[in-house]
Amino acid sequence: MNETNLESESVRPVEDIIAAVVMFALCGVIWWAAQDIAPPFFDPLGSAALPKALAVIISGLSSIILVRAVVSLGRQQPVTTTAFRSRPGIAFGVLAISMLYAGLMDYGLLGFRWATVFFIFAAGSLLGRFDRRTMIISGVLAVLLGFGCGYLFRHVFYIDLP
Repeated sequence: MNETNLESESVRPVEDIIAAVVMFALCGVIWWAAQDIAPPFFDPLGSAALPKALAVIISGLSSIILVRAVVSLGRQQPVTTTAFRSRPGIAFGVLAISMLYAGLMDYGLLGFRWATVFFIFAAGSLLGRFDRRTMIISGVLAVLLGFGCGYLFRHVFYIDLP
């Protein structure tokens, strides 16, 4: 992709404006819902700090997208075709794998470690279009992250995962 498009102007400003407004609304809902989280007992920040911080970060990034889209709205140039091809099947596949990941742990069929290994390997393979090299890298990363995060949460953060 052309570097000037990434830095200066939006290619599809109307869609970017809609996406930014939707993200602002979502961040507002997250901030509002975080108000109901109980105050902390031992932690100085509490559980509500993370969703609020993420809402602020996402709002900031959405502001950048919104400004960029508004600036390029009047100077909209015709969109040139590129080698990119939309693949909604991959997006739906990752969504299905994510739902399966949560479901496997929720119903107690797999623990965090093995479910994470499955999720990272399956999602990486799907996103890499089942290329053998990508699947090998996904497999190695899946084992490292699944067992590494399992160890980290259990023995460093003292959080028992399913």
